[in-house]
Amino acid sequence: LLPDEDDDAEWQQAMVREEIAYRELHPTLYPKYEGQHVAILEGQLVDYDTDSVALYQRIRQKYPDRFVLMTPVRATAEEHYTVLSPRLVNESISH
Repeated sequence: LLPDEDDDAEWQQAMVREEIAYRELHPTLYPKYEGQHVAILEGQLVDYDTDSVALYQRIRQKYPDRFVLMTPVRATAEEHYTVLSPRLVNESISH
């Protein structure tokens, strides 16, 4: 069963809202929950665990139809990725 456009828009809004909440909560979460996984719902910490699978299972059981942000607590709230692309490398070499 695929979500309709309204459900998808609500899901996207919830995802953005909880990501913003996580960044705002991060200064208080990091010292206490470093290295653990946290679950954020409606801007609040609702659960945490060192085992991400156990956390996921509890959250899916408690909130089956809600978006809950589950993320590891690291030193910084935002992660940065470097994506290496052979295509981009080849294009820059040929120019």
